[in-house]
Amino acid sequence: MRALDRAWNDRRWGDYAEFLEENVVVHGDGAAPALDKRAHIDQAIRFCAAFPDAHIHVNPYVALFSSHDGRHSCAVTRLTGTATGGLTLPADLPGGPDAAPLKRAFDVPRLAVCRWSHGWLVDYRVHLDTALMLLQLRDPGAVP
Repeated sequence: MRALDRAWNDRRWGDYAEFLEENVVVHGDGAAPALDKRAHIDQAIRFCAAFPDAHIHVNPYVALFSSHDGRHSCAVTRLTGTATGGLTLPADLPGGPDAAPLKRAFDVPRLAVCRWSHGWLVDYRVHLDTALMLLQLRDPGAVP
């Protein structure tokens, strides 16, 4: 799990992709339907373009545990980043569409629940506190 998150943090998309099984199913907040491998990586690249300093905090994780057989894992961590401009929030988000002002930061909880098979991620569920993220993006005083 840590190697997966480090590849994301370092924007090593080829290495990141190596952890994902070709038919991986990725679920995320507000992502309906689920994403396939290519769409998930493309979404990560777009997210990191909007928040170039986005970082999954892995040292330490808030919590990191796995099932006794290693087929399931769960990582609770923080995700931080700063909007650098040019980001337009989707119209269907609570509070309506808005452009994130320059240099507004966020620091939100992130939960990743994973199912593994033979060392490959086959089912990936990533959840963020998107309401808190939007509040922080809109109000710089809301970031801890």
